Amino acid sequence: ALEGVSNIVFRKASEDEETSKSHSEIFDGKGVTIGHHEHSLSNNNAEIVIFVDKFQKLHDDILSEDPDPEFADWYTKTEILNTVAHELGHALHHTLPVSILHEWDEVAHGENVAVTDYVSEMKQHDHQHRYMEDFADSFKLYVNKPDKLQSVAGQRYETMRAIVTKLKPAA
Repeated sequence: ALEGVSNIVFRKASEDEETSKSHSEIFDGKGVTIGHHEHSLSNNNAEIVIFVDKFQKLHDDILSEDPDPEFADWYTKTEILNTVAHELGHALHHTLPVSILHEWDEVAHGENVAVTDYVSEMKQHDHQHRYMEDFADSFKLYVNKPDKLQSVAGQRYETMRAIVTKLKPAA
């Protein structure tokens, strides 16, 4: 299902991207866009863009608070991996059959818990794309911290495991 991701691009944000806000973006908790995905319905391709300048700023901010370069490097790399996984979650969400999306929505509504602070913020503001963000952050946790997803939202963990298992290419 993720074969539709044609590129993962690491680059600086353009001036337009600095000021735009769309549902396919990830924010660092301060309203700063750090990555987004673009999905083309015409050819079912997706491109993930990660803004390296935003992560450089994150790295610099960490160093200004804690002058340990190893920690700053580790934390920045972790956040880049989390962002890539989140954006892959959006790409997967765009390719899922409607029946699977309905199943996911039922589970997410039934658990009624935010899997991350980002999802909590989206729910609090009743953001129109909060369910897509919930899926993307749940996928991020499934990939990077499956134990955390399982402990916070066990039904989502099991549903995500079933989704990923169903969509695995045959060996």
